[in-house]
Amino acid sequence: MKNKCGMFLLCLMVGVLLFEVVTNFDMVYAESSVAKLPAPELVSVTYEDHSYTVPASTSIDPFTGKTVENPVYRVDDRKLTIVINKKNVDTTDSRVYYKLRMKGSFSNEWSVIVGQVAPSSDSPLTTLVFTSFPQHYEGTEGKLTYTEGSGTFYLPFEGKADFQVSVEKWGIKIIPGSLIPGTSSYTNVLVAESDWSNIKTINMGNSNGETPNQSSSGQKPSSSSQSGEQSEGVIAGFSLVECGLLVTVVLVVILLIVVTLFYRRKMSLNLSGG
Repeated sequence: MKNKCGMFLLCLMVGVLLFEVVTNFDMVYAESSVAKLPAPELVSVTYEDHSYTVPASTSIDPFTGKTVENPVYRVDDRKLTIVINKKNVDTTDSRVYYKLRMKGSFSNEWSVIVGQVAPSSDSPLTTLVFTSFPQHYEGTEGKLTYTEGSGTFYLPFEGKADFQVSVEKWGIKIIPGSLIPGTSSYTNVLVAESDWSNIKTINMGNSNGETPNQSSSGQKPSSSSQSGEQSEGVIAGFSLVECGLLVTVVLVVILLIVVTLFYRRKMSLNLSGG
């Protein structure tokens, strides 16, 4: 009997949490609307590669006097400079950000390389500088990092790459508790966004001697299943009574969700009609 009561209370708690999540999601989805911002301009994307190779050499160990073989290694020294013009975008709000994406020029697959970069507050132009990682970081060959904040991505040493930028404005929405009066929570919501800007292309050079230049516009699912006889009156390890309680709780939660959504939809129609 004690096990059955515990099972019922567990099902009830899960049902309440499910109801809270679904109703809050519906509230955020129904009330939030994303406005349109003017697209920023990608003024320029400039690429510089000053990397070099240090040839193999020998040296004398100062403690043993033995000859030490120093293998050849490469020093990455690259810089990518991106200049963005916000144009008519109002960046006085502290939660306005640029989003940058890149793709290979011979592909249609874009990849966001920096998700949130704050625009410059005192100028219409914002300059982003990405540089190579210092040599003492292992596993970072070919990667560039944003010098003024977070953002790391891989850029090959040869070929061509395209870049675009967009702008987003984020806000905070307060969500009142639907089950416990006086409680609330909050979530970050996208308030407004722009289309992607014009495209800028850079040439990283290639093995044929072409030099870099700056930007131009331009496991299989298993089919096996366990078999075995179950004892009479037991389904998946639960008694018939426990299964009945679980089904009842689930049905009650679904009914509450349907009634809540119907009531909100009706209130919305009444308000819009009035």
